[in-house]
Amino acid sequence: MFTDDKIFGLVFKELRLSKGIKASVAFKGICSKKTLYNFETGKNCVNTFIFFNLLENIDVSLAEFDTIIRNYQPDNTEMFLQTVNNFYCEKNILMLKKTLAELQLLSKTKPENNLHILIVATIIYELDQNFTIPKQDLKNASDYLIGVDKWGYNGLKLFSNVSDILNVELSSMIVKELINSKKNLCNDEKMSTAITRTLLNTSYSCIKHNHLEDADVFLKKAQSLIEIKTKTRLTLDVIGEMYVLKFMQGFYHLISGNEEKGTDLMIAAIENFRSTKDKKIILQYQNYYTEALAQAKEKDNNS
Repeated sequence: MFTDDKIFGLVFKELRLSKGIKASVAFKGICSKKTLYNFETGKNCVNTFIFFNLLENIDVSLAEFDTIIRNYQPDNTEMFLQTVNNFYCEKNILMLKKTLAELQLLSKTKPENNLHILIVATIIYELDQNFTIPKQDLKNASDYLIGVDKWGYNGLKLFSNVSDILNVELSSMIVKELINSKKNLCNDEKMSTAITRTLLNTSYSCIKHNHLEDADVFLKKAQSLIEIKTKTRLTLDVIGEMYVLKFMQGFYHLISGNEEKGTDLMIAAIENFRSTKDKKIILQYQNYYTEALAQAKEKDNNS
């Protein structure tokens, strides 16, 4: 889905972030914010003049970049998620449905594609409420997950994106097996990030379905992992995890009956998200907050 020259933008972004350079600093005096975003997400290329100046702004020589790009191995999972996210942002249902059809054709020979299928189907549903996620796709994804005996980074990253769509008992069972594994998967930074996100997403699903005991276990494990990471290197990803954790803890307390503590934590988390200026994330958690209040009200009415 990406041509080779568009990988330049993905590599540039990794270099910029590794140096702690903000996007606003990288494009200052060279191009627009939108041009840099499209370049870094692989949507468009930039001309030679802009490219050379972008490298200069992040203090990377052309020779250094050339060495890195020759040895770069793109992460297929990251590329897949970025591509479907681009389609989602563009509201390009046609390309999403085309991608879904291609994945369904390949699923017989590549069972791992069942998770990709579920992700794309869910995104289509978000854009078109008349679309129905095929029950067979849900079953295929569930069957595939049950058969996984060794988790890797890519599998976990995909699972974290569908854990709240699947049957909550199945998701909880998989996560329990994961955190009880004798092998310490958290020593690797990428795996730790994938596990943390899986724990947070699955806890959200558990709270929605009133599986509060499991949610409590997953949230405490996520908090433990995040605290370990904050002591070593406080990255933007870790800060984002802290915000999500705070929101999920608030959701848990709200549904557990502690309305004041729950709403305070969720509102504080949303304010944290506002500082990121990411309108999509802010809107997403505002909607989560509205849904959480409605769930709490319904639970009170039924008690």
